[in-house]
Amino acid sequence: MIQNNQTPMRLVWEPIETGARLLRVYGMQNVLTVPETIEGVPVTKIGAYCFAGTERIPDRDTVRSTLIGMEETKHLHPVAGNDLERITLPDSLTGLEDLSFYNCRELTLIQLGKFAEEIGSDVFMNCRRLNVLQIRGNIREKTGAKAILSRIPWEIQVDFLEGEYASVLYPEYTDSYDEIAPAHIFGRNITGEGFRARQLFSDGIVQLASYDEIFPKVTAEETALTAGKMALLRLRYPVDLSQKAKNRYEERLRQVSGEVGVYYVGQKNLSALEFLCRECYLSGVAMEQVIDAAVAANWSEGSAGLMDWKFRYGRSRRESRYSFD
Repeated sequence: MIQNNQTPMRLVWEPIETGARLLRVYGMQNVLTVPETIEGVPVTKIGAYCFAGTERIPDRDTVRSTLIGMEETKHLHPVAGNDLERITLPDSLTGLEDLSFYNCRELTLIQLGKFAEEIGSDVFMNCRRLNVLQIRGNIREKTGAKAILSRIPWEIQVDFLEGEYASVLYPEYTDSYDEIAPAHIFGRNITGEGFRARQLFSDGIVQLASYDEIFPKVTAEETALTAGKMALLRLRYPVDLSQKAKNRYEERLRQVSGEVGVYYVGQKNLSALEFLCRECYLSGVAMEQVIDAAVAANWSEGSAGLMDWKFRYGRSRRESRYSFD
């Protein structure tokens, strides 16, 4: 048994050449932090079906069980399937094996280090609520973001937590095959700018200039909300953002600020809403639309904040307009 001050859990795992392969976790909460080591062995792999709704622990002599923070297990349940909502994985992790998060339908956020580059097939199958990937790495350095994104075709936000904070949105895309000849020859059809966005890496590093260049096509082909969220994130965290790209993002965000604001009301995201108000992207009719949405949602904190920002930042604009300095 390891330190008693840690979150109580039981870890089923096995030693492998590179460290430890995690096979199953039993705990008491739906938010999980996987430790860096188990019995001194670094956790390097998340095993196949580790967090899947159906338990599939291999029957091998190498499989071990380790208790953390408690002496008995009667209050523990599998932290898997619909019982997993958010997870933090260790920096030591280098890979996720096939179907490791299969059917985690309530999973919304994964945070992990920058070295997880070996990503198996169908890792996130049926994890459609997963909408935030946080990487403890710098957007200007090599990470496993591209490998992970290749397994997530739906819209997802990727945050880079080290160095200059960065957050970028990758739109959804669809990938299908059509039979084009009697001899079972198939043609591949890819729809959506999200696929192209996921290719804009060089040696594992996000190519931000290339990412910004696809925005006009995103505006033309994706929903107004997707384009608006993409613009907001790049403007709010403008790492290596050129003036030309900034102008494009600002123009579009002003056009769809009402729709974007209503979305963030639904998320109860005060900081995003304040950014929209402070930077004068949200005003006039769009501002009233967003305030009405907050009132309709009975979100008193959001309603009060929006009305305060409407007055405060609106007054600042008026004062600057009539300043004679």
